[in-house]
Amino acid sequence: MIVDVGGPISYTDHGGPPDAPILVLVHGIGACQSNWDEVAPRLTGHARVYALDLPGFGRSPSAGRRTTVAANADVLGRVIGLLLAEHNERDLVLVGTSMGAIISILLAAAQPHLVRGLVLIAPPWPPARHVRINRDVARSAILGGMPGLGELLVARRLARIPAELRVEHAFTRASHNPTNINDILRQGAIANENLVTDGGLRRVHDYLSAARSIVRTMARGKAYWARVERLQKPTLLLHGVHDRLVPVAQARMAVHRLRLGTYRELDAGHVAHMEVPHEVAATIVSWLATVGGNARH
Repeated sequence: MIVDVGGPISYTDHGGPPDAPILVLVHGIGACQSNWDEVAPRLTGHARVYALDLPGFGRSPSAGRRTTVAANADVLGRVIGLLLAEHNERDLVLVGTSMGAIISILLAAAQPHLVRGLVLIAPPWPPARHVRINRDVARSAILGGMPGLGELLVARRLARIPAELRVEHAFTRASHNPTNINDILRQGAIANENLVTDGGLRRVHDYLSAARSIVRTMARGKAYWARVERLQKPTLLLHGVHDRLVPVAQARMAVHRLRLGTYRELDAGHVAHMEVPHEVAATIVSWLATVGGNARH
């Protein structure tokens, strides 16, 4: 399905009870809505579930739109506005993973009236002095942040490495046990990588624009923490204890800055929604039962 928000946004309506709260699933960087295909069906008995592709990812071309986290938070807010109008202002919860979690935080801080609550899965946090950052993550951030060099490296990778192998590399890096990610999710990820290949330099630019904006946002730690601490929404923070991209120690510190935070750890890496979708969905459903009333004000 497509909605026009300054350009096309591809999304899937997974269904759900007509009077249930709305859940909007927001993917991470380099990912797409199909990453949620094992979580979404486990939620539809309790919520009306939507998943979307942000501009520059999946089947939503950037179409002249910026792909920074701030720009995509604005687009997400416009999509949510349309959903709330369609569903008579029902409660809406954002479920974001990694970059999608950052975007969810930015939107909830800027437009708190749009959302009832947040589910954040493995979000990056500003660096802490006593938490060691993964060397590969730091190296990628440095090289990707160099204008020209970042574009060259990503374009060369797309040209030289087949989509299937790129997906396996990503799963090995991001998951605790890649074999836990089933064939449905693998095929969805491969299809997405083929779209990236077909998009050429445009997709390279979209990806790096998003990646560089994440680095800038985290570098402005004081301003970002101020947004986090202003959140007055029930927030469920989920983090894999084996996450090599965002150390679990960061999540354990961050939860204390969430005014209405609930924290759960999972036996997974950075992509818990793909490794242990049943556990992620069950935890969200249990948490939803504790979030009552209407808090969009």
